[in-house]
Amino acid sequence: MVALRTAQPVRDVVMGVYSPKLDKHTWILVSAFPIQNGLLQGVYALFEDISERKLAQAIEKESSERFHSLFVSMSEGMAVHQVIYDDKGQPIDYLILDVNPAFETQTGLSRLAVVGALASQAYGSEPAPFLDIYAAVAHSKQSIKFDQYFAPLNKHFLINVFSPADEQFVTVFEDITDRKLAEERIRHLAFYDVLTNLPNRSMLNDRLNRALALSKRTGRYGAVMFMDLDNFKPLNDQHGHDVGDLLLIEVSQRLLNSVREMDTVARFGGDEFVVILGELEKNKVEATSHAQKVAEKILTTLSKPYELTVPDGIGEALISHRCSASIGVVMFCNHIYSKEDILKWADMAMYQAKEAGRNVVRFFDPD
Repeated sequence: MVALRTAQPVRDVVMGVYSPKLDKHTWILVSAFPIQNGLLQGVYALFEDISERKLAQAIEKESSERFHSLFVSMSEGMAVHQVIYDDKGQPIDYLILDVNPAFETQTGLSRLAVVGALASQAYGSEPAPFLDIYAAVAHSKQSIKFDQYFAPLNKHFLINVFSPADEQFVTVFEDITDRKLAEERIRHLAFYDVLTNLPNRSMLNDRLNRALALSKRTGRYGAVMFMDLDNFKPLNDQHGHDVGDLLLIEVSQRLLNSVREMDTVARFGGDEFVVILGELEKNKVEATSHAQKVAEKILTTLSKPYELTVPDGIGEALISHRCSASIGVVMFCNHIYSKEDILKWADMAMYQAKEAGRNVVRFFDPD
């Protein structure tokens, strides 16, 4: 009589067994096969030590649970992405697999709206951001941190990307919009005048260096105009500095409207302003004539009456004032002179304009 057995076990049982001899707990997979020939004759039992497999599963489960707990409780926004490829194997987008509660808070995007969506759709960008970063992370096997501005969200994030699994990436979003705005305000205060919002002396030096370098490359002339307001002190003395500040703000706007967008208007200090004209003609006579016309235009503009509205305790009062300017001009080309010399000569020419009766233009020619 031949014993037959079924192709599949009747039952698989996983048992935990303690071995006193080995002094350890062992996991055994027991597979039982019936021996039968019409009637059950017996059972084959196969024993397989699966301790390592169970340990790996336990570690994976513990790691997964730990990651999920961290994922949910993180104060930074987190999203799990999976890269999507085209028919040629090129990455074209990525799928948003999950996001944590902090992601919703920081981005303003709901989990319901983004999970299962393509990043290009959810984040409102074409093509999807971060694809190059994900490729670099996959290649280096290391996390990468960088700043990213999301125009559709009008927010700036510090991004940290790492890859816990092939083709999957965890992207951590830290909202640094307020920090960036604060940094921008500090930078702005360092280079721009608080009252007029014009470039200050520090920015003026940088702009003049650039204008001198550009003139050397192109062979075109530029001009520096140093101007001081006439009849400004009486306004301050009679009505106070607040009214004087209103006039300085109006002067700055008139100056900006009198020159090209490429030119620089800076507040040098007090009631002194500097204008840099760049990329004038290559011929000195023509460039000087151009600068003369701009200076005369500025004189005409600044000489028009100022109507300043100020509070008077009851309502608003209108103060009318006339204020001209004296302008000194220096032409420059090919970076022959230093910026310090050019500003000094323009200042000297401005004082010559003052001595000539004010509301006039004087040129200083170092040659």
